[in-house]
Amino acid sequence: MEGKMTKIRTKRITAVILALVLILSFGGCGRVDNTIAEPDEITAEYLYGEYAEQLVRDGAEITLGTVKIDADENGQYSMEVEHMVIVESDLTEEGYYVADSNILTTMPLDPEARITYAGEAGAEPEVITVNELADIVNAADYNPLEEGNEKLFDVYVMAGSVVMALAKELPLTE
Repeated sequence: MEGKMTKIRTKRITAVILALVLILSFGGCGRVDNTIAEPDEITAEYLYGEYAEQLVRDGAEITLGTVKIDADENGQYSMEVEHMVIVESDLTEEGYYVADSNILTTMPLDPEARITYAGEAGAEPEVITVNELADIVNAADYNPLEEGNEKLFDVYVMAGSVVMALAKELPLTE
């Protein structure tokens, strides 16, 4: 009889532990969700700050480079990123030059990706759509490596897909 009581107690204890584990795993231990609430208006300040930090926490990889955008016959976008490096140099007026890493990567581009673009050197970046960026970077006269007015982007990639491209502010001399 004592053996039977021990088995019943063991089953009850196991059931209670299992119930606690399930409650804690589904309930998140009272932990607050690590995602941030998006503001009503998406601003460049938000994208460069909170949103970029959240993507990095979630495991995004960041690549610096020039970009081109293509759309296939199904309307699916891809972004071609030519990887670049900013090198400090006393040999140029700007105090830096942009070096090509000789790496070209093409990745799917989320049509809802967050994008910023700065028209002229020193201009404040503005939030634009994927279509607007495609029109800019695919124009015949677009030269992303025009000296003193380079157009580089920090490209955020998650799970092999581009989710954000932020206009990179280059170092400027004073």
